[in-house]
Amino acid sequence: MTDGYQDSRRAHMRDRSLAILGDQIADSSIHVGGGSAAAAAASLAAASADLVITLSNRKSTPTSVSLKLAADHERLSALRGELLSAGGVDEDVLDELMHSYRKRSDDQADRLVAAAESSLVIARLAAEIVDIARANLDHASRFTVSDLGTAATLAASATEAALLNATINVTMLEESSVAPGIDIVQLRREIEHIQTRVGASAPSVLAAVWSRIDPTNQDGS
Repeated sequence: MTDGYQDSRRAHMRDRSLAILGDQIADSSIHVGGGSAAAAAASLAAASADLVITLSNRKSTPTSVSLKLAADHERLSALRGELLSAGGVDEDVLDELMHSYRKRSDDQADRLVAAAESSLVIARLAAEIVDIARANLDHASRFTVSDLGTAATLAASATEAALLNATINVTMLEESSVAPGIDIVQLRREIEHIQTRVGASAPSVLAAVWSRIDPTNQDGS
């Protein structure tokens, strides 16, 4: 790989191209993994939802609706940056975890907790996009509602991906004998809460989108 490729690992995620990020995720020699992929996918989901909301707010809408759309636009814009920042934090945490394992350090439990928590941050942010998409279904036109479905699909998948990463770290904590004082039950509860929340919301968004774009295909099959 070129020096530019290696230098980009230290760059903020927002400053890396998708091509570079994909190469880095596939590269086993550096610690860019599923958390980065989830954060990037969720950031794209936020962009897709933001497109729909921006177009919706250009129509003649009541002031109360316009203000809500403007607030959702601001939040989605912020989420894009927050997700990329969270992906960068996840990379740093993964670096520290792998270093701890290589050195057989006595801080492995702390590193596993940090890895689980960084994944949960990504999952929370991604889940918020699904909620925003669901809340704006009525404001999307028939021509833009598919983009809202895209946002919900990407965000739900990113949430699940982040929860997979959180779960493996919690499972490793449970299997270790070096986790005194760590509230593993609380970590498990948050994983289950986010999974239940998105599991209930995302399918309803997709069902509504399919009914709008193809009334003959109610279940999206």
